[in-house]
Amino acid sequence: MSRLLTVHFSRMWKNKLFWGEMLFMFVLGIFCVITVYRARLEGIQTGLDAALQGYPMMIGFLSALFCGVFGGTEYSDGTIRNKLIAGHTRWSDYLSSLIVHSAQILLCLFSFLLADLALGLPLLGGFVIDKRILLMLAGSIVTMLAFSAIFTLISMLCQNKTTGVCICLILFCVMFFMAMDIAQRLEEPEFYEGYTYMTDAGVTEHEDAQPNPNYLTGTKREAYEFLQDFLPCNQMYQYTMMHSEIDTRRLMLYSLSIIIVVTAAGIFVFRKKDVK
Repeated sequence: MSRLLTVHFSRMWKNKLFWGEMLFMFVLGIFCVITVYRARLEGIQTGLDAALQGYPMMIGFLSALFCGVFGGTEYSDGTIRNKLIAGHTRWSDYLSSLIVHSAQILLCLFSFLLADLALGLPLLGGFVIDKRILLMLAGSIVTMLAFSAIFTLISMLCQNKTTGVCICLILFCVMFFMAMDIAQRLEEPEFYEGYTYMTDAGVTEHEDAQPNPNYLTGTKREAYEFLQDFLPCNQMYQYTMMHSEIDTRRLMLYSLSIIIVVTAAGIFVFRKKDVK
């Protein structure tokens, strides 16, 4: 597999999309620091930890785009067929692709962090919530690897480059909007707060707190809570919001299970696939 990795990384270093995503994440890191710094000038008490919240949701999109394009090029250029003819095993080819896709997204994260720390430390000082930042970074890294596993499966099984890219991007968009909908439903209050108002006749009226019909209960709420912790985009949403009640270890276990199951399924199907 070492020869395959050498070839893959060589292609990655020469890939314009890879460097474009690296540059984008670096610029995003600078933008996040400047945004937080301007908020501090307006009197909002915040620190470098707030600037680090800018990357989680963007990472999934970049992973989908890179995996779709980079993996699709393997088919369009006939690289996969040539590697199999040369005697490389299918499972080693699949795993080497997964490793390179994972390295790409981790390097994008490094580019973001480099910009954040280089500009943020002089302007914003240290972290306000060190422990939560470390947990967010560790958890989000495992989630990023889950994204890579999902999009690697698609890119390795779809022989048409354009179709593979479209499926990866559409799947990410579906997961993203599902994450927003699930989070919104779970954040619905159980009761609408009571309020006082004055009628046209000048009489003061008071309305008591009312139950919220959109508040999820019972099995339905449990299902939504499971999806909130299990789906990669929902995990990234939680890391972005830095909810204090996040069980990072549970989220990491879910991501690891996704990586193992999706990779095993991908290798199984790829070994039986007719590569043209």
